[in-house]
Amino acid sequence: MIRYNLNKLLGERNLKISKVFVDTGISRSTLTKIVNNQSSMVQTETIDKLCQYLKVDVKDFFEYIPLDVKINVVPNVIETSGRDKNNPLLDIDIFVDFRDTLNDRVDKFELWLCSDKIYANIFKKSNTNNIFDGIEQSPFDKDYALLNLYLPDELIEYISKVTNNNYGFTLDIRLMIEEHIEKCLNKNHVTFDNVLIDNLGF
Repeated sequence: MIRYNLNKLLGERNLKISKVFVDTGISRSTLTKIVNNQSSMVQTETIDKLCQYLKVDVKDFFEYIPLDVKINVVPNVIETSGRDKNNPLLDIDIFVDFRDTLNDRVDKFELWLCSDKIYANIFKKSNTNNIFDGIEQSPFDKDYALLNLYLPDELIEYISKVTNNNYGFTLDIRLMIEEHIEKCLNKNHVTFDNVLIDNLGF
């Protein structure tokens, strides 16, 4: 995994995105995407400009951990008919594979998202953790719904270990899992205002 180190570089210098935008002319949206590691294609001219501005070598602009992460989300049952639209029945398998690219070793985790306790007890899967932690609705907006997820301790410990407790990489893995689940739900016409894994230490 390769990630941009801009967030850390700005923090070390007490710089805000707005200041960098004014000083460099790089758009705020581009800077925000780089800071949040949401852009896979940054022009070399932009990287060059940022390295000059921050007075760093290009190698300091990137971080690398020899880890490849693959996530596969498989919906078994997604049922909305006859149910509250903010409380669908979800039965989804999530497979997370981590490949150590230096040692060519693969570690696999299987997660289960099941939103109904009775259904979960009937169809319980052995050696698989249910990561469902509830659906939260806003007291101010009855249409706002947040899907809360909770990763098992062994996966959190594994992520901390393989990333050397690197906050940025841990955040990237969390976002990857959340995004894959959101895409699966959207494909099946289930939309939450947010999908949040809330136990990764931030």
